[in-house]
Amino acid sequence: MAALVAVATAQLADLTTFLGMVGLHGIGAEANPLVAHVARTAGLDVLVVAKVGLIGFVALTFAIVAKVRERLAASVVTIATVSGLVGAASNIIAIG
Repeated sequence: MAALVAVATAQLADLTTFLGMVGLHGIGAEANPLVAHVARTAGLDVLVVAKVGLIGFVALTFAIVAKVRERLAASVVTIATVSGLVGAASNIIAIG
């Protein structure tokens, strides 16, 4: 359970700082070209829904995989948590 809280917290930090960064500097400040493309073409609402869906997908994947492959499940959670933290840090740097 704590692992899923870590994933959700890191990913929501990424989302929150992303929205703040875009509000201040526009979508051009986004370093990830895929995220910038989705935001430009589909809108921020779609991006928010996709991020929340990603959190749910990781949680579901963890729950299924943890029953059979504990190390793999731990890797999934670690990657999702670290990527959220790196994204949030990048956004904070871009905000200035």
